[in-house]
Order: sequence, then C-alpha cells, then structure tokens
Amino acid sequence: MERIVTEISNKDLKKGVFTNAQFIFFAESGAMGEPGKVLIVTSGGSIFHGNYCMGDIKLSSLHRSIPVLKACDFGTFGEGVKIPNDWQYEYLGAGNHLIIRKDVYEDFKTAIGNAACPEDFYIGWMDAAWSVIEQQNKDKTPLDMKTPAELAMLGYAAVRNRKPMTAEEERLEEIQDDLEGGYDPFEDERVIVTSELVHGEDAPDCLKSREWFFDDFRSYLAELWSWEQTTNVTYYFPADDPLLGYMPNDEKRIEEYLVAKGKLIEGEEHHMKIMTLDCDGEEIYSVTVTIGVDDEEPYCEAFL
Repeated sequence: MERIVTEISNKDLKKGVFTNAQFIFFAESGAMGEPGKVLIVTSGGSIFHGNYCMGDIKLSSLHRSIPVLKACDFGTFGEGVKIPNDWQYEYLGAGNHLIIRKDVYEDFKTAIGNAACPEDFYIGWMDAAWSVIEQQNKDKTPLDMKTPAELAMLGYAAVRNRKPMTAEEERLEEIQDDLEGGYDPFEDERVIVTSELVHGEDAPDCLKSREWFFDDFRSYLAELWSWEQTTNVTYYFPADDPLLGYMPNDEKRIEEYLVAKGKLIEGEEHHMKIMTLDCDGEEIYSVTVTIGVDDEEPYCEAFL
C-alpha cells in the first residue's frame, strides 16, 4: 500500500467522517517539530493531515469532528494523561502525542519493537502503524477498506488538490456539499457504461435499461431479459475506477458488492454468471443473475 497524505481543511471536519480512525497524532501549539500538526490514520489506510495553528483548521471544528481529541487531557510532558477507555496513549516527546485505538494497540507495540523512550516512538510510530494497517487490509479492495464518508473526502481532496485548478474544478470546490447528490467529480476519467458501449447498434429495443451510477459513483447498466423460459438481470460495470481502484473478478466479492448496492438481497441464493467484456479497450464486467424459471418459484430478487 502506498502512503498518500491527504490535506484537509476546516470544511472537511464534519461529524462522523473519522469514525474509523485508528491512530491520531496531535502536536500542541508549542510542540517541537510542527506545532499544531494533526495526523489521522484510518483503518482503511488513509492518512489525513491538518494544522490548527498554521493551517485552515479550527481547534473547535477538529474537536467536533474527532470527539476523542476533545475528551483527551494530555497533561504535562506525558504525565497526568487522561484519554477515553477505547484508546491507548504514547508520549512522543516535546509536546507531541499519539493515541492508538485499543483494538490494534498490541499489534502496534509488537511492530514498534524495542522503542523505549518518547524519541524512539516519535521516529518509529508511523512505520509501525502502517505495518498494522497493511496487515489488516491484505487482499482487500478500497471498497472493503474505506467508509463512504472517507471515500467522499478523498474524492473532494483529489478535486481540490489537482494543479492547476480548472474552471470546472473551482466550481466543484464551491459546490462540494452537493456532490453526494449525484454530481460526479471524476466524470472525465470514468468509463461511463451505456447500452451503446456494451451492445453497439444491435441493442434490442425490448431491453429495459438504466444508465446511472451506484452510490459510489461507479457507472452501471442494468438489463432485464428472458431466454428459454428463464428471467434474468444483467449488470454491466467497469472493473476499474479512478477513485476506488480495480475490483477483482471474484464471484463472492462481486456478489457482496451488488448486495451492498441494493441490487441483490443478502441471504438469497444467486445463480450468477460473470463475463469480462473488452469495450473500446476498457474491461467491463457482465454479471448475469437468473431470477427464476417460468411457472416455478423464483430463485431470488434482483433490482435494476
């Protein structure tokens, strides 16, 4: 996994966006190094950086977005520290502090090895934290690793931080609160799956199709069709995505994805056939789910 540090500003500090934080570095306003520095490392492998002294962050907004920080009392020189019960603490020296969620604390201590003083922890904490993050996310895709709020924040930051900013990107900056309503900041980079792309000029008029996006903005096309007394739904969507990365051709993984998007129902048996189409050089998954056979009990439900 690549370590990518995403800069955050005051407008990113909304309630509930850092619920999966596992490591939080906090520097006091008079700390050595970078006074006011905050690093949030999530269980999904995202690293967010901000500064409440020299950056566009208010300490009150930081506390609202990350309640555990407001609940912490870091004492004096690592003495008299009080933190919530679900977290552990390490003093990094010179006004720098690290809190670690309890569920990974033992793994972190193992990873950091023989660190015996605050200076050792200051130097080695990120490498140790990252080794824990990599191990717990082994063989996972970004969709498995990151929360929807985390993905949305990474999307906003990707738009903001591209240089130079175009007029369109400046407009996105102004309306980022509307992005979750359906506007796609990666439209120019995405494969938009349409009936024409999949079928060309021979697409039957009788097919019921929908060209739209899943709630993670991945484009898809859904078709309802019948053949030899079977009723089927086929979903087409790109294997790759500019924000979410590559989805492996794995039946269980794809079934879980379609369940998560509300297209299939969890717990039902799904008779699925997965094909990979090469459409103008883009890899498209064709996932056909057989709903049932005429005059027999339906196998499952599937939604367009």
